[in-house]
Amino acid sequence: MQQLPLDENQAQLLDAIAGEMILRWLRDGTVISANSILCEYLGTTEKDLRENLYFAYVFDQDHARLMEYISTFSQQDSRKSIDYRLITKNSDVQWMNWRDYYHYNSDLQRYEFLSIGHNISESSISFSMVNYIEKFDR
Repeated sequence: MQQLPLDENQAQLLDAIAGEMILRWLRDGTVISANSILCEYLGTTEKDLRENLYFAYVFDQDHARLMEYISTFSQQDSRKSIDYRLITKNSDVQWMNWRDYYHYNSDLQRYEFLSIGHNISESSISFSMVNYIEKFDR
């Protein structure tokens, strides 16, 4: 049996254990790979996702902020997180939290992002409700 590269092994493990969405991509939005959870969430296949730029799934109002965010990564500053909205398969707009790791792929001699994300829309709504209730009670 042929051994998968480490990145794919890690993605499969996280996919199976944590149920997280996993995306490998380049700074220009080119998708290298995505796990089945992210593809299902976006209502697409990995092949179709690779044929489009990842930015096509980012909510328009968050695009500029995401572009600024990814421009701040460097070899010395390679781990960050961000919340932004994605457009899902049902054309719903959902808040996501992404933990991003910017690393050098020596086999391909390029820098890549490994992003691990999950939907935070419900927790965002819950947090907003708590803030509203706190203001109302004052």
